[in-house]
Amino acid sequence: MKALKLTFGLAALALGIANAASSYNVKVFTPVWVGSTEIKAGEYKVEMMGEKAVFKMGKSTVEVPATFSA
Repeated sequence: MKALKLTFGLAALALGIANAASSYNVKVFTPVWVGSTEIKAGEYKVEMMGEKAVFKMGKSTVEVPATFSA
């Protein structure tokens, strides 16, 4: 029973770390080009989805090809 709880706990921790590493909050101070789209100044949530970076602010979403390296 202890092994099952330990396994479940480690799996939950690993999923939490993997999920936390795939999204970031970014503050843009001046307009900037992301791919072929210009994004305005503001706070964005950036998520890696496969080989794409997705910038989200409110209802606005911009997807660009990207790779992640830690």
